[in-house]
Amino acid sequence: MKTDLTKYFTILLGIILISCGESETIDESNEPDSDEGDKELVLHKIDSVSKPKNVVFILSDDHRYDFMGFTGKVPFLETPNMDKMGTQGVHFKNAFVTTSLCSPSRASILTGQFSHHHGVVDNQSMVADSVTFFPQYLQKAGYKTGYVGKWHMGEHHSGARPGFDYWVSFRGQGVYYNPTLNVNGTEKVYSDSSYITDLITQYSLDF
Repeated sequence: MKTDLTKYFTILLGIILISCGESETIDESNEPDSDEGDKELVLHKIDSVSKPKNVVFILSDDHRYDFMGFTGKVPFLETPNMDKMGTQGVHFKNAFVTTSLCSPSRASILTGQFSHHHGVVDNQSMVADSVTFFPQYLQKAGYKTGYVGKWHMGEHHSGARPGFDYWVSFRGQGVYYNPTLNVNGTEKVYSDSSYITDLITQYSLDF
């Protein structure tokens, strides 16, 4: 089975970003049969003549499913940008995740695997070295990838992770004010009541 991809991506995962070029196809013809092991996913190289496009993926961590202004759940709640996405885009009213806990859910999004495969079964579990993140496939196809925000997944350091060319993150759960961020391998210490969400937003826009 072959599926056409639309052009250049940027994925922002909670915040994740991936900026990409166009890929002609994803080759899934090597999908494993019941008696075969896992096979490698193949992404063909990007087409340099195609017009660039961007896609943004935003993961809002620990956010109740109905805590957005347009749902009317809380009268005083103001979420204008989420309201725009909900009213001008698509809002799934009955959606589920395989693992609702913070780190396992993030690991599943980045790998496309269930917890018993990627090994992140709680907020302290580390990702196995053998795990492949989907942006690694995008890199092989010529895409530029980036990640801005919380990674966690048991990690108590802020170093770059496989699959991302651009990296802005922090250790563990992070702190709200005056954080220390790892920006592409360089630690930056913020002060003067710097708020982490403002910083993450600005780095995302810069990317």
